[in-house]
Amino acid sequence: MNRVAEVNKKLKELGFSERLRRGRGYYYFAGGEAASWLTSAVYVNWAEALTVERWILEYKELAGK
Repeated sequence: MNRVAEVNKKLKELGFSERLRRGRGYYYFAGGEAASWLTSAVYVNWAEALTVERWILEYKELAGK
């Protein structure tokens, strides 16, 4: 399983509707309430640059949770 799939699985398990997506040179959270966030982007080249736990922390910071 790739890191994006792992993160999305964890988000779903935690009850969040947003999902991690890939952009060019960055990743972002989409769906749910992500459109109303100040930003939903995390600027890393590879999803594997962060652990699943770190992605969830990034999600919570961006979501204000």
